[in-house]
Amino acid sequence: MLNDPIPIPIKGTTLFRGHKITRKSRRFDKDGDQWRSYAYGWKWAIDVLLNDVKTGFHPADHYYPIFYVFRHYLEIKLKELILNLHRYLHQEEKQIRGHNIDTLWIECKSLLIEFSKSVESDSEDSQGEEDFEDVNILEGFLKEISALDPNSESFRYPFDKKGKMCVEGDKVGPIDMNHFSDMATWVSDYLEGVSFWLEEIQNPSDDCRPDYGDDCYPDD
Repeated sequence: MLNDPIPIPIKGTTLFRGHKITRKSRRFDKDGDQWRSYAYGWKWAIDVLLNDVKTGFHPADHYYPIFYVFRHYLEIKLKELILNLHRYLHQEEKQIRGHNIDTLWIECKSLLIEFSKSVESDSEDSQGEEDFEDVNILEGFLKEISALDPNSESFRYPFDKKGKMCVEGDKVGPIDMNHFSDMATWVSDYLEGVSFWLEEIQNPSDDCRPDYGDDCYPDD
């Protein structure tokens, strides 16, 4: 229970393992799409934080980890999409390095366009102007977060390696957290939708989802 007192550790107590296995015990999955698993976990984390920040008052000190988690989710998600799109289009693995959101997005966008054309050539559906408008909006948001934190350091440390302040409040200006929460949720939902689209194309008859593990439950 949430209100139960926290047990006092004694000699021999470990950090990760309790004295018995419970329904909260989990093993890290060594199989499957690791990038998808990481992205899913960071998506869950940012959803929890954004939901909490919208339901109460929080000082600006709380904003740093929120922005860091969101930015890291974006980095992991873009890398996941690049890997899976490249694997689907070119039937080969790809190495991805670096933390720059702009660089990752340029490659991801190029692959998305190639993927979209590939799908359109195999179907009667075509991508409408609204879809391209959404991509442009997404790109604008990614450029904003990248400008504020180009190397995934600004929200982790107050100063960079040269001693310069990472986030200068006067230059950033006031941040409307309710608005940010809505837009960040839109961004993450959009990117998850792209992943779902790719999964559907790759496995059109597969009704299983990662949440269900090895089980596949029929509709009836």
